[in-house]
Amino acid sequence: MTGQKKPATAVKEYSKMTETRTDAFPVWIVVILAMGLLVLGAGGTWYYNNQAKAARQEAIAHLTEIGQGQAEAVAAWRTTQLEQAAGVMQIPFLAQQVIRFLTDPGDSSALHLRTRFASLPSRFQYTDILVLDQEGRVRLGRTWNAETATILASALKQAFHRGRPVFARMHMDDRQETPCISIVVPVFGQSPDAVLPDFQPLGGIVLIQEAEQVLYPLLRSWPPSAETGETLLVRRDKDAVVFLNNLAVYPGTALKLDVSMTKKDTLVVMAALGRQGIVQGKDYRGVDVVAVLLPVPDAPWYMVAKQDADRVFAQWQARSGFLLTLFAALAAGLMVIGLLAWQEHKTARYKRLYRTEARLRREAKQAGAALQESERSKSVLMANLPGMVYRCCYDRSWTMQFLSEGCAALTGYRTEDLVNNSKISFNDLIVPEDREKVYDIWDRAVAKNTPAKLEYRIITADKQQKWVYEQGVPVYDKTGDIQALEGIIMDISDRKQAEAEREKLDAQFQQAQKMESVGRLAGGVAHDYNNMLNVILGYAELALGKTGPGDPLHADLEKIHAAAIRSADITRQLLAFARKQIIDPKVLDLNRTIDGGMLPILHRLMGENIDLSWQPADTLLPVKMDPVQIDQILANLCVNARDAIADVGKITIETGTKTFDQAYCDDHPGFIPGDFVMLAVSDNGCGMDKETRENMFEPFFTTKKAGKGTGLGLATVYGIVRQNNGFINVYSEPEKGTTIRIYLARHTEQPEQAQPGKQVQIPSGHGETILVVEDETVILELACAMLEQLGYTALAAASPEEALHLAKTHTGQIHLLITDVVMPGMNGRDLAAQMTKLCPDLKVVFMSGYTANVIAHHGVLDPGVHFIQKPFSMDDIAAKVREVLGEIQNSNGKYT
Repeated sequence: MTGQKKPATAVKEYSKMTETRTDAFPVWIVVILAMGLLVLGAGGTWYYNNQAKAARQEAIAHLTEIGQGQAEAVAAWRTTQLEQAAGVMQIPFLAQQVIRFLTDPGDSSALHLRTRFASLPSRFQYTDILVLDQEGRVRLGRTWNAETATILASALKQAFHRGRPVFARMHMDDRQETPCISIVVPVFGQSPDAVLPDFQPLGGIVLIQEAEQVLYPLLRSWPPSAETGETLLVRRDKDAVVFLNNLAVYPGTALKLDVSMTKKDTLVVMAALGRQGIVQGKDYRGVDVVAVLLPVPDAPWYMVAKQDADRVFAQWQARSGFLLTLFAALAAGLMVIGLLAWQEHKTARYKRLYRTEARLRREAKQAGAALQESERSKSVLMANLPGMVYRCCYDRSWTMQFLSEGCAALTGYRTEDLVNNSKISFNDLIVPEDREKVYDIWDRAVAKNTPAKLEYRIITADKQQKWVYEQGVPVYDKTGDIQALEGIIMDISDRKQAEAEREKLDAQFQQAQKMESVGRLAGGVAHDYNNMLNVILGYAELALGKTGPGDPLHADLEKIHAAAIRSADITRQLLAFARKQIIDPKVLDLNRTIDGGMLPILHRLMGENIDLSWQPADTLLPVKMDPVQIDQILANLCVNARDAIADVGKITIETGTKTFDQAYCDDHPGFIPGDFVMLAVSDNGCGMDKETRENMFEPFFTTKKAGKGTGLGLATVYGIVRQNNGFINVYSEPEKGTTIRIYLARHTEQPEQAQPGKQVQIPSGHGETILVVEDETVILELACAMLEQLGYTALAAASPEEALHLAKTHTGQIHLLITDVVMPGMNGRDLAAQMTKLCPDLKVVFMSGYTANVIAHHGVLDPGVHFIQKPFSMDDIAAKVREVLGEIQNSNGKYT
């Protein structure tokens, strides 16, 4: 075969490939080096993180220690100042002179007192001393501004209350614009050593100091290493936090700068809100800081001791740089070790190559034998491919030059029959209708020098037709001229059959969707039609009640009434098809329901020329559905079967049990696995063709003559079965009869026992009050007219809002609410819920032209819900009202 390497060339390429591969970095060195770097990285990361955590904790502990020390120093200073202020009143004769001045503020008393005070500032660092009277007014000393006077008067009241000196709120010296700290000492009617709350307060002494002299030095006492350290002293003033000391970069801000309490992310607001401990964030400069938040003990002050973050962790940053350098050096050393190992490995490799060169020469001799074996293996592989490999001429006969052994299995001809067209050409095998397509595809592939992919049919030696898939390429010589075509041809008949089946299933699915759409349309039309029929039927009954049999209009009214009933039956069939009819499902034994219900009627309905055969199964699983729907299914199927029989024939009704597995359901859309009860109706009538079978369940489709059918019978059956989660199979051929099998899901409960009913007379009302709510005015008027004719008192409401208003304003009892289900603004169930809150004993009946989810789920009536279907007759509404109002029968069959 062309393209095969010679043995010597194979040896050279093998040696070159081996050398190239072994020159690469050895895998084991890469693995060891990677593991070493991984261990070094993991260990270094762990050590680095531990060191970082320890350094952070150390820096935070140091900052916390500084903050706590300053807070304790400020607290101790406050205590000392208060003790010192209390000691002032212990100075001999000072207290007596203050009391004398406050009692008799003459000039001589003031002069003596000023002399005494003159010696105190230099001793106690007081910048000013004031004497206040009992009301807080300055009696001795210079007068301060109104704000300071108010602060001092408030502090005096607090000092009187506590009976000891107190700090006044920090304030500004209105002359020098400097922050001041004032201590107010209370003065009572006796000597200071006998100060008790029981004695009459006379006034107080105010000892004033400059904060810059006595307090701020304490806040600036940071360690020398903390260049960026700063302590902020603040207090909360209503909705703001006021700075009590000057900021480091903004002098003169004490008592002038405040921060709104709404800025909860600022450090001073956090402190004023009671947060304590270490906080990291940005300060007033916008710089990252680490701060400790502390309250000052026994004071309305809060302390923020902060330091720039880069200074707090400066020591760790220097240490981390050293650690990173160390780890990088270790990694570089590990890489050097890996390179040395690689060099050693290369030296050893070259030695091995030298020793193995002789062995490679000996193995080259074996390459020729291996080449022959390869040729044989390719022949075997070609023979086992799923199809036949070919090489043919580019001509209209597709003259074969080479064919694999798969030719016989694919075409039924031997290889030698097709090579050189010795017996038949491959073109003769192609179905004539497909030959032109094969020519066109190959012509385009040759013109564009691209692969060809095509599907077509062939006729085998035994005259069978197969679908094949061909894929090939054109082969050119060095000059660019076409030499041949090479490729493979495979049997795809099974795939084509599967595709046909899938198309059939898709068509069935689309048909099911179409039926669903038609069903929704039919349900909507039936709803509006029911409203109009209700008006026709109701007023026809009212008119019949007002005319006697001898009246000329009586016969006409009876015809109108009969036509309305017939139309109502058609709308019920539409609702059944659309699966929107109300059902009252019960657990049934299908054999018992058919045998004791519809079967006797069907015998009379079919006539004497039809042999109706009933073949129930010996044992049958229970089903759950409305027994009326069973009657509808049997009536429609049997009437259609009877009409399909021209003269004498047979109709068979049978039941049974069927189990479907997953494989069957996969091939039949709409079927689900499980146990099902089968109901089948068969006839030996004219049968149906394919077109009729495809359209038989569509509404208004019929093959009967005009006036002989509405085309809703089988549509009704379809709707009932789908509403009960079942499915249908139809088997029919022209002139071979029809069998329709319906499968209903089994139910686990036992069938209910039928209770014998009694024929009772529907009575009139006894004046009970009934509220009717309906947004269609003509139906509202009709229902009220029917109820009043039956002996009830009817209240009319055209909307839920009007009904609620009537319920609140009506003086008498409302016994029953009859409401439409779907109304603008509020549905019937919500209205009933509100009405029963106003009238707890109220009974409720819902009415509608179709079911709604507010009272039924999937068309199944909720337990305890009363419903009347539109259109309804006088007898219908009379029976439903009596049923809901709860009348009972006496022994004579009359209502009491």
